[in-house]
Amino acid sequence: MILERRDLNSNHSHLTSACAIFLLLGACSRESTEWDRAVKADTPASYQEFLKHHPTGDRAKLATVRAAALVEQRQWLLISHAPSASAINAFLRDNPSSMWAADAKQALEKLSAPQPSEPEPQSVDQQTGDHEAEPVPAPAPAARSREDRPAVAAPPAKRLFTGVQIGVFKTRASAVAAMDLAKSQSVALRSSEPQIDVITVKGQSLFRVRAGVSSTDLAKKACQDMTRTGASCLVIRK
Repeated sequence: MILERRDLNSNHSHLTSACAIFLLLGACSRESTEWDRAVKADTPASYQEFLKHHPTGDRAKLATVRAAALVEQRQWLLISHAPSASAINAFLRDNPSSMWAADAKQALEKLSAPQPSEPEPQSVDQQTGDHEAEPVPAPAPAARSREDRPAVAAPPAKRLFTGVQIGVFKTRASAVAAMDLAKSQSVALRSSEPQIDVITVKGQSLFRVRAGVSSTDLAKKACQDMTRTGASCLVIRK
């Protein structure tokens, strides 16, 4: 009788453990599906919706960073269409470490720079008055012999590019957003500047995003970090 009770308790324990595993797998699958949906929409609202159901974990940190970056991007795009010193200063005050801070400071410098004054119109006397005889131009210097000519410096050696290619996008805004997401996924890309090139594919202009790093090892590390989250990445050295 005692043995039968022990068997029943053991079976109940195994059943409880199995149920817990199935519930955990179901929760992980649901989180992955909802994360893919948020990334596909790539809007502040989609990431906020994901955070509402999954407020903790690594993906929650990525969702928070990406949502904030998209809000900053939208703010700066609106300001850049009609820039003013007050709007730019407010943006820099609220977002001092934004990836758009350098562009905002440059736009503020242009607004603060003095405008060139227009030349004063000449009077009729200045335009048609008597002028002194124009000086005779000096004779051109004699041509230098081949031996006297300075040696032409050789062109600088072409610098090799080492980094990662993040992808090709239809708009510049999407390319910048992808670079910002890549920086949040990999520490190796935090200090790198994006290189966005316009390329033509089948008659369509596309935006290719690359990020330079100091070594091939850093490029490989960045790609490993990005592929763990399902992002695409390609190590480039040329």
